[in-house]
Amino acid sequence: AAIPAATAQTYVPIAADVGHTLVVQETARNEGGTGSAASSAHTAVVQQAPASATFGKTSVGASADRFLADRKRVNRYALPTAGTLSKLSIYLAPTGTSGQQLLEGVVYADSSGAPGALLGVSEALTFKSTNTAGWYDLVFPAALKLSPGSYWIGAITGASSNVAGFRYDSVAASRAYNANTFNSGASDPFGSASVDAEQTSLYGTYAPGSSSPSVEHLEYVFPSNGIDVYDMDNGQKLVKTISLPKAATDIRGAAASPSTHMLYVSYGGDGGTNGGGTILAYDLLSETIAWTHAYPEGVDSMAIAPDGKTIYLPVGEASSSSSWDVVEAASGTILTTIQGGLAPHNTIVSLNGQHVYMGGREASYLTVADTSTNQLIKQIGPLLPGGVRPFTIKGGDTRLHDGDRLPRLPGKQYHYGESALHGAGLGSVPVHRRPGRTELAEPRDLTVSR
Repeated sequence: AAIPAATAQTYVPIAADVGHTLVVQETARNEGGTGSAASSAHTAVVQQAPASATFGKTSVGASADRFLADRKRVNRYALPTAGTLSKLSIYLAPTGTSGQQLLEGVVYADSSGAPGALLGVSEALTFKSTNTAGWYDLVFPAALKLSPGSYWIGAITGASSNVAGFRYDSVAASRAYNANTFNSGASDPFGSASVDAEQTSLYGTYAPGSSSPSVEHLEYVFPSNGIDVYDMDNGQKLVKTISLPKAATDIRGAAASPSTHMLYVSYGGDGGTNGGGTILAYDLLSETIAWTHAYPEGVDSMAIAPDGKTIYLPVGEASSSSSWDVVEAASGTILTTIQGGLAPHNTIVSLNGQHVYMGGREASYLTVADTSTNQLIKQIGPLLPGGVRPFTIKGGDTRLHDGDRLPRLPGKQYHYGESALHGAGLGSVPVHRRPGRTELAEPRDLTVSR
C-alpha cells in the first residue's frame, strides 16, 4: 500500500516499515503532459536499525607505539551502510614521558585506495601523562553524514612527542601517515603519504541509516586520467578524486545509472584517423572498476537507458560512418547497431526509455529510433549547416534544446533566443533556448509503497 507521507525526493524508513520491502514509483510531468509511472525494484526487507554501530578496530592491539609530534595517521575501513558519524574512539596509554599531548580525530574520503579529501575534524583531546590507559573519545562538533563506502579515520597530534602511547596490530599496508603541523590544522586533501603496517586501535561510532535526510548534489568533472567529485551543496568542495587508467587522457563522454549504481566513461579515439576508444564501467558503491571494453571503430558521447541495461554509443564524430553501437551495459558487448546521422557524436535516451535521439556532427537531421526495435522512426529537421551540436530533450519528448542549429518556422512568434522543433509526427513544438540557462530536469511525482 502507498505510504501517504512518502512523496518527497527522499524517504527515511519508519518503524511501520520494519518487516516489509519498499518500492519507489516515479512519475515525470511537464507542460507537455504526464509520463508513464516507473517503479523501482523491491528493496531488501527493512530491518530494525540499532541505535548506534561502529566501524574500525574495536579491539586493543597486541603491539604498542608512541605518537610523534605534528603528524597525522589514518587507517582505511569500510562503512557498510549510510550513517551519521558522531565520534572516533582511540585506545591511549601513558608512556612514562611526562607532560601532555594534544590529539584531534580526522576523517578523510577514499581516493582510489588512498586518503583524499578532508571530511571532518574532531574537538581536541588533551592526553596527560597522569591519565590511565583506556579508550578516549574524539567527538566531532557536528556529526558527519556519510554514505556507504571506504573512509580513512585516524588522528593528528600536537607539538609534544611520546606522551601518548597507542596500540596496534600489524596488517600490511594498513596505515597512511605524513607530517602535518597541528597548529596549521589537518590538511585538505591529505597529501602524499607514507605507508606502514600499524593498524591502530581506533574506531568510529555512527547512527545507521540517518545520513541522508536530504538529497546530495554531486558534480562529476572529468579531467585527464581521473574524475573529480565536488559537493554542490557545500561550496563546490572537492569530495574525492577517482583515478582512471593512464590511457584515459581524452574523455569523450560519461553516463550514469542510479538503478545499477554504475558510471560509464568513454575515452580515446573518436573514429576515423583518430582510431578506436574504450568504455570503462565503474561501480560507485564499491568504488571499483567493473570492466573495460575496447571499441575499434571509435567512441563518443553516449547515453544509457533508464533501466541501466543498455548503452547507445556513437562511434565518433571523426568517423565517416553513421553507426551507433547498442551495448550491453553489464558487459560492454555490442548487441547490434543503429544507423543514425553522419559523424556520430551526441546521444540522448528519453526519460521513459522508449526513444533514443542521435545527433551526427555532419548530419542534416536529428534521428530518432525506437529502443524496443532499434529501428529509426523519425527525423527532425532539416537543420542549419553544421549538423547537430550538444542537445537535450525535455522529459515529455516535447522540446529539443540544441546549439543554434534549428531553423525558425514562418508565421511563428519567438522570444529572444527561442526556436522551434518541427519533425515528422511532432508538428511544431516550441523550443526554449535562452543564453545562460539549461533545463535538465523535469518535475517528478514520487510515491513509496510497502
